[in-house]
Amino acid sequence: MVTDKPLLRKIYLNLRDELPAVERAERSAAICSRIAELPCFTQAKALFIYMPMGSEVDVTGCAAAARERGILVGLPRVFPKRVLRFYPWEPGIALEKSAFGVWEPPIGKELRCGENTLVIVPGLVFGRNLYRIGYGGGYYDRFLAGNSYLAAVGAAFGAQVTDSLEPESYDQPLTGLVTEHDTIG
Repeated sequence: MVTDKPLLRKIYLNLRDELPAVERAERSAAICSRIAELPCFTQAKALFIYMPMGSEVDVTGCAAAARERGILVGLPRVFPKRVLRFYPWEPGIALEKSAFGVWEPPIGKELRCGENTLVIVPGLVFGRNLYRIGYGGGYYDRFLAGNSYLAAVGAAFGAQVTDSLEPESYDQPLTGLVTEHDTIG
């Protein structure tokens, strides 16, 4: 098993990038439909998603499904010391591009996590053992470590999934993983 995280990031980013845009859009819609059927989604009071960057799974369809159910939707914003905070987002709210090239919501009233909060987690590589490799900043691992009661679901294309990932001491497991074909956990 390859344990070199930079190498795994490169391999799986290339696999994800190779998917044609139309196929990514279709698969993203299928992933959002699967997420909307999860009990942790149907029981959620708040849904924290991310704005897709590059060839990431587009989870904005989850936001539309959440709004139909009256679920509050939040987007992350990065702060110093690798802190991640979530703020309300609705279509029409202007987003700001961060230094990392990520679209973030304006600073407003921070959304607090509760037991009925579902976080959709991005990443580059996902293991069926519910560990993931992100972009290397540790933002989501820190956020999840501080909010371990949350439901945290990874959204990935099937090509991004491997049997197992060897976690490091700071890696936080997800509670589930959803691909266009599969729901794990």
